[in-house]
Amino acid sequence: MKLIIAGDYNPRNRVATLIDKGDYQSVLGVVKPILEEADYSIVNLESPVVDHFAAPIEKCGPNLKCTSKAIEALKWAGFDFVTLANNHFYDYGEIGVKDTLTACQSLKMDYVGGGNTEVEAGQILYKELKGKKLAIINCCEHEFILQQKPQGAATHLM
Repeated sequence: MKLIIAGDYNPRNRVATLIDKGDYQSVLGVVKPILEEADYSIVNLESPVVDHFAAPIEKCGPNLKCTSKAIEALKWAGFDFVTLANNHFYDYGEIGVKDTLTACQSLKMDYVGGGNTEVEAGQILYKELKGKKLAIINCCEHEFILQQKPQGAATHLM
């Protein structure tokens, strides 16, 4: 089984402009042939998708975001799976969580580490590839956030 694992995808500035224009080739064209050789490819989505207006949460670090075009670009390049649990997933609160999950689901992109509930966020992805089983767990620490989440709010923590 050939896996490719990449880290911290967050299109910003010039790269975000290219992706939002649909110019995926300029940004990810060089990795597309490499990903096509893999049985399964994984990337950490280092920001939530924010397609609707959302205010950033109050936190110590930067608030990152991208649009659903960022997920489309990953799918175009050949990524199969995104990990969501990281210190930026909740940067735009519930709207960012919901927009991210919607973007992944609509493109049939596998994901772990995020969900509408802690139970969903804590799910393990099991995948059978070439007669072998793969299990993926994704979690992170709860850092930077200054405010408390409301009871029952979506989460990215296991």
